[in-house]
Amino acid sequence: MERGPNYSLHEDGTPVNPPNGTAPSSDGTPPAGLEKRVTVPATTGRIMDRKDRIFQRSKGQWNIRRQKVPQYWKLYLQDPFHTMVNMRLSKVLGSLMLAYIVVLIVFGALYTTPPESCKVAVFSFFDGFSFSVSVLFTIGFGTNGGDVFFNGCAWVQTIITIQSLIGVLLDALSIGIIFQRFSRAQARANTIVLSTHACARCIRGELYFMFQVCEMRKHQLVEAHVRMYAIRHDMEFGEHYYFQSYPMRIQHPDDDLGGMLLLALPSVVVHRMDAWSPLLRPKSAEICGLHHNPAKGYLFPEPICREADAQSGDRDATVQVNRATNHVHNTCRCANGNAANGDNHAARQPPSIEEIKQYWEESQVCHGPFGLRYGVVDDGLTAWLVLLLDLVQLEVVVLVEGIDAVTSSTIQVRHSYKAEDIVFNHRHVNCVDVDPETGGAVVDFRRFHETQPVDPECNKVAGSFY
Repeated sequence: MERGPNYSLHEDGTPVNPPNGTAPSSDGTPPAGLEKRVTVPATTGRIMDRKDRIFQRSKGQWNIRRQKVPQYWKLYLQDPFHTMVNMRLSKVLGSLMLAYIVVLIVFGALYTTPPESCKVAVFSFFDGFSFSVSVLFTIGFGTNGGDVFFNGCAWVQTIITIQSLIGVLLDALSIGIIFQRFSRAQARANTIVLSTHACARCIRGELYFMFQVCEMRKHQLVEAHVRMYAIRHDMEFGEHYYFQSYPMRIQHPDDDLGGMLLLALPSVVVHRMDAWSPLLRPKSAEICGLHHNPAKGYLFPEPICREADAQSGDRDATVQVNRATNHVHNTCRCANGNAANGDNHAARQPPSIEEIKQYWEESQVCHGPFGLRYGVVDDGLTAWLVLLLDLVQLEVVVLVEGIDAVTSSTIQVRHSYKAEDIVFNHRHVNCVDVDPETGGAVVDFRRFHETQPVDPECNKVAGSFY
């Protein structure tokens, strides 16, 4: 994993001197046998690109660089077809052309070997190469003064037969690879539109993260469904763990039912920011111990629940907790000893969900640092602003999958939202109208990405539309 230029050599939080007086190399690589420990939080970029500036969407490219192991290419050679298909088109065409040229040269040289009694009429390598081209591409060749049946010479017939068979295999391979390249199902994902901004709102006292998705084509995906992941950068045992993925439960559409989507119309995807949400989940030593109640919140590696399930009666809101054992706190000096080293990220404790809800209700929507809209309270650096500081490097990755009805190929749309892509106390503008001619629906994609502020009083209305 690329840690960046700012790191220190630690072992259990204690500086370690390199053995034999050796120092780290100039490129920042620690000596062999030492562990790389990150004590200074690095600034991270997007894990998912936003390269399409015209349509303000992601092209689905992961910002991940993989450091290969020695002789990794042997693993790629075990799957040559997908290795070729996943190569750049220029490399694919270049490799196929090189394969044809090698075959022509090899058999061109072989056609110079038959004796004169075979009457091939090949007297130089150039003649043999021309004859090889005629055989491989079935152009058809004359006798050039020789015998059309090569005087019954078995050696010439053998060479022609072998080259013809190799040509058939090369043609099949070339057509298959090029067709697979041009018929990639992933290109179909370009017309699945996700909103440029996600909205974070408080509805009837609960916090929600939402965005919308729609299909621009009239041909719809079959079995379309959605998944969400939070990419966080956590701190534990004195070390930063970058780009850690956490699944996010989806309340609408219900992920217990598969998270199915109707992409013909704009569909709003809603994640509830509860005690199990990675967007609000605290990381502190006080919550660690044997007496944790999994029905009230999340600790690794418990399954991620939803508060809505307990409220709707789908699961019990309490479980029997074994209190016969001693309560264990995380007293590791690595978890709390970094504040003295200037690591404010480790010393800062996220606010509780109840505090965030209270601050949200008391706040007003305005523009703040990082270009965000957030709630401000009189005490300045409030818990809500602290949460936003954590959100600056948090990224929500959205995966929409479905099957194309024409090609039966699986399609995956990838998009992401960082803190600068989230607007607070906003909702998506209605972009669906009635067609005056047919009475059907009209989806205006010019308004699809627009949002508007929400009156705080409207959030208290039971049953209000999103």
